[in-house]
Amino acid sequence: MINAAAMKIKGKPKRISKEGFYGTLFAAIPLAGILFFTLIPAAVSLATVFFDMRGSSFDTMTWNNFANFETVFTDTQFYHSLLINLYATVGSMISLVIAVIMAALVTAKLPARRFFKVLFFLPYICSTIATSVMFKWLFNTNYGVINDALINMFGESARINFMGDKNWFMPMLLVVMVWNYPGYGIVFIGAALMAVNRNYYEAAQIDGAGPFRRF
Repeated sequence: MINAAAMKIKGKPKRISKEGFYGTLFAAIPLAGILFFTLIPAAVSLATVFFDMRGSSFDTMTWNNFANFETVFTDTQFYHSLLINLYATVGSMISLVIAVIMAALVTAKLPARRFFKVLFFLPYICSTIATSVMFKWLFNTNYGVINDALINMFGESARINFMGDKNWFMPMLLVVMVWNYPGYGIVFIGAALMAVNRNYYEAAQIDGAGPFRRF
């Protein structure tokens, strides 16, 4: 009789708690957003690469025999876009290196380190409009500060059309990225470095590790 009662209890479905229900509900909201606004559009975009369409209508989809890939790889603008992406990648890498170095410096036991944390984070929280106006003023061809300095040092021939010359536009954008991006990384990498137990550094120093290896 005891075994029969235990089997009946065991066979009852487990009820979901109130916390479990609401937790599942709130977790489902962002997951639904990812599904409908990221995963499904990405899958549709990947599928339409292999088809031609008129007016974005799925009824007009016809197999294009990889014609889109042929167009891309024979278009010079495609390789130019790869170069632009390379610039962006290099800018991100330089920004990350700067962020790591500056985070290590501001987390060291130096005076006014909180002031420097705020100072380095300011470029990241600056208004995009204000940043754009500032750099437009710096790089302006006619009255920009950089061009004025170049002309004073090397003459009128040193004037550079940063915004109109394709050879100078991306380097200019790289400068803006390197100025703007490290602030975010400095704060968060600095927080991660400060969370490391100091005993690890002391143990490494006792074992003979230098400053770089301890870092």
